Amino acid sequence: MQEEHKKETSEINAELRETLFRDTVEANASLSKMFVKFTKKDGTEREMEFTTSPRLIPENRQPKTISTISSNKKTAARVWDLNVKDWRSFRYDSIIDMHIREILS
Repeated sequence: MQEEHKKETSEINAELRETLFRDTVEANASLSKMFVKFTKKDGTEREMEFTTSPRLIPENRQPKTISTISSNKKTAARVWDLNVKDWRSFRYDSIIDMHIREILS
């Protein structure tokens, strides 16, 4: 019984964590440079500095649609990698660390 409760609590915590990360990206990525460390599907870790701010994305690479969040936005974010200079995505459930690096003025 106690193990079952721990599992339910863990699943709720994971959902809350994903929601927090998703809300943070949606609220801040268009206004700032952000940092994320996450686990890729192959199990390796990756760090990325990203944004969704149109000011930092070359005109010819601007999104064709209004939303820059992944079409499956409940589970993943589609963002502009500031170092690779290309679109990348990451799953919210794979995030190890994320924070705002710089608020754009």
